[in-house]
Amino acid sequence: MELLVSVALAVLVLSGLAQIYAASKKSFEIQTTLSRVQDTARYAFDIISDDLRRAGYWGMLDMQTAIANGNLSGDVPPNGSCPSSNNSWGLMVRRRLFGLNESSTGYRCITEHRAGTDVLVVRYASAETHNPNFDIVGRSYLFAAALEAQVGTAPLPFPRPLSDTITGYHHLRAHAYYVTKAHGTGGQPRSCEGVQIPALAREHLSSIGFPQREELVTGVEQLQVLYGVDSDGDGIANQYQNADGVADWNQVAAVRFWLLVRDECPESGYTDPVTTYVMGDKNYTPSQTAFRRYLYSGTVALRN
Repeated sequence: MELLVSVALAVLVLSGLAQIYAASKKSFEIQTTLSRVQDTARYAFDIISDDLRRAGYWGMLDMQTAIANGNLSGDVPPNGSCPSSNNSWGLMVRRRLFGLNESSTGYRCITEHRAGTDVLVVRYASAETHNPNFDIVGRSYLFAAALEAQVGTAPLPFPRPLSDTITGYHHLRAHAYYVTKAHGTGGQPRSCEGVQIPALAREHLSSIGFPQREELVTGVEQLQVLYGVDSDGDGIANQYQNADGVADWNQVAAVRFWLLVRDECPESGYTDPVTTYVMGDKNYTPSQTAFRRYLYSGTVALRN
């Protein structure tokens, strides 16, 4: 009898320890997932925020004065497109900022765009200066003075000499952020338990000035953007609108954006308690509920 009682007590103790271990393990897995999702959101947010702070930086050049005085040459007028077969997209420097509302229409350089998500385009020049004579043939450049500039490709000469003192030769930067499919080795789309994994990607300029895909981070499910328009010229945004409502992109003084990030794999037994995420002008209802999600948002004032 004493042996049976001892065995019974041992079974009860071991059962309790097993339950404690299982609960601790589950809690650890949940915290790890939440930490991973939040880190992804912060990382993606920081990348876009840093780019927005650089938007419209053209070295020592006053771009708007140069445009108003007819002292910008060699560039391509912005037309809301992104051809993938030439370098014209990288030369559209008259807009430091551009966006598409829940669409990639006209942006043929973007493939596998996730429907219902925004596209955000940011442009600026590199802070460092370079000599186009010693660079890769075809790289896109801003050839800048204080009040006039030329846009062209390496090597020199550019279309015409500048009359003003040259302040620098700057690489052109152009980034188009969007949500797409995550890809793995060999370029194949990635999935987990049969569910496709989303990712944040961007088009950037290759070494010869063509749009080139760059996948940044997986798990980003939604990108929504509103633009703060300064309609009275005081440098402060008066109202926030989606891309369809912006009449003059040079009047945008701030950008407010939302990133919804989820884990790569669904979690057994879990149901997302949030049925609808409010992201600016969009109410987003995920079709899969077995994912832990994190919504990150913020506003960035444009400096240039």
